[in-house]
Amino acid sequence: MRSFLVCSFLLATFLVTVKSDAVDRSLSDEEVLAGSPAALATENRVADQRDLTRLSDASQLRRFIAAGLLVKITSATGYFIDETLGEADTTNIALYSYARPWVKTFLDDLAADPLRPAGLKLKVTSLVRTVAYQEQLRKKYPAATSATEPGRRSSHLTGSTVDISTKEMSEEGKAWLRKKLAALERRDLMQATEEKSTSLCFHVMVFPEYPIKR
Repeated sequence: MRSFLVCSFLLATFLVTVKSDAVDRSLSDEEVLAGSPAALATENRVADQRDLTRLSDASQLRRFIAAGLLVKITSATGYFIDETLGEADTTNIALYSYARPWVKTFLDDLAADPLRPAGLKLKVTSLVRTVAYQEQLRKKYPAATSATEPGRRSSHLTGSTVDISTKEMSEEGKAWLRKKLAALERRDLMQATEEKSTSLCFHVMVFPEYPIKR
């Protein structure tokens, strides 16, 4: 009887958690991607639940690259790497054009989407970061997300996040990508935010299960 009650409690807890993370189906695409403290909390919760390491410094970043846990993201058909990526650590600038394999899968899917507006090439402005890098970034941009505060840390530290600039993107391009990202978030494959203040980008944390469930 006790085992049954424990199992029932665990199941109820799981269902409440799933319900709390679910995207409200009545929300518009813009509302889904609006961003909030809850969205940041979701990114942190996913990182913890999937046991995604938050990289501390360039040395640990190199080890992850050597182990194949991060893959190189290079300019390709449909997207390109911003030349300023990694500017907060110019000594190790080449290290910051890496990400988790599922991020590359996501970018390649966007590039191959037959509905992508003709001529649209996505500008990737940020990929993996380290705690040390994020702290340097915060010195220049105080509003940048924390590197150390539990529950509020940047998901870039896990290598699972990509920023795609909207600064020079056409309205048609933004509408296409907004619809795409909102649909994937509704399927619980990512947490995405359309940042409209200083960053002007789509900030996208891709979940590890994306390649399997997409």
